[in-house]
Amino acid sequence: MIFITLKDQSVREFPAGTPVIAIAKAISPALAKEACVAKVNGELCDLRTVIEEDCALEILTFDSAEGKHAFWHTGSHVLAQAIKRLFPAAKLTVGPAIDNGFYYDIDVEQPFTGEDLEKIEAEMRSIVKEDLPLERYALPREEAVAFAKEMENDHVVVSIKAGEGGRTFGSVSSKEIATAYKEQCGKEIDKKKIILPEPIKSFGVYEVAVKLHPKVTGTLKVKVQEA
Repeated sequence: MIFITLKDQSVREFPAGTPVIAIAKAISPALAKEACVAKVNGELCDLRTVIEEDCALEILTFDSAEGKHAFWHTGSHVLAQAIKRLFPAAKLTVGPAIDNGFYYDIDVEQPFTGEDLEKIEAEMRSIVKEDLPLERYALPREEAVAFAKEMENDHVVVSIKAGEGGRTFGSVSSKEIATAYKEQCGKEIDKKKIILPEPIKSFGVYEVAVKLHPKVTGTLKVKVQEA
């Protein structure tokens, strides 16, 4: 048996190997229904995470910032699935959760119409009702190390406009870098894994860190040039 310390400092006992969602149900069925994500010893994890040893556990709902982000992140995947079902030729680029919701950049021949958007929303509701299992994939450390070595030989070019004196208009964010990496190198990285304290606002070549694994960070060369 293992001991789980909850947010209110109460301690509950569960068999080793119990998933977070089962613990949430044991605490309260209502809590389990509202749960979006959890923290185990302060680290975010999904509700399917299996607890093998004593820990501190916090179940987070949509009322928390982390809960909102997890909910919206999942929503972006549902959006992508709905679009691919209705428009198989659509090319998906990036679809992150943001501060007030989520979006997905889509490459299609014709812009979506209002009728298309209604169909997409209806399909998203249908997918949710299917209650499909959600599978979270974390890159194994060995694969992350190999990816980091590959990345050393990769580079991307991002163009932005310039005015008189070479002064740039606009900037390059992690979103543009992730999109360029997929388009130019054929590889995907989550823009949230790109460590960019602030957008790049000057021309030049930059070495940008990419967090591929808790213990593995790759480096991607990014050339910012005049459009």
